[in-house]
Amino acid sequence: MKAACLIFGGMDSSTLAYYAKNEGYWIYALHANYGQRTESKERACAKKIASLLDARNFTEIDLRYFEKFGTSSLTDKTIPVDTFNPDRAHVPNTYVPFRNANILSIATSYAEAKCTDTIFIGVQSLDYSGYPDCRPDFIDAFRRVIALGTKDPIPYEVD
Repeated sequence: MKAACLIFGGMDSSTLAYYAKNEGYWIYALHANYGQRTESKERACAKKIASLLDARNFTEIDLRYFEKFGTSSLTDKTIPVDTFNPDRAHVPNTYVPFRNANILSIATSYAEAKCTDTIFIGVQSLDYSGYPDCRPDFIDAFRRVIALGTKDPIPYEVD
């Protein structure tokens, strides 16, 4: 079995990649550079995780066009990063507009090209209160998009 694993170097994606390996999948690592402030550190960690998992390859995609949008403190260094507030009732300024949909679209193309059995993305389930593209409804809807838009529907897993 083969799995396309989105690995960003953080706890969520790393844990899920290890889970996929433990379930018997060969890992095809995919990392996205979307212009985030911590990209070099994330890339180094993602490469290390992919190496430790004996990934079949490590593919990096360039999505730095998010830097041009200027609406997220993660990609625009002129915007100060919000401090975490568990009682927030708004989308935090660290939200990158529709990022997960962009990444999942590319991951779907990658998975189809590599003939993987599934896609693993480690979106943090607690983030969905602030990040619209981490909500369970969004993930379920994207599953339907994959089923409708690929020649052989590819399931994917989330933590």
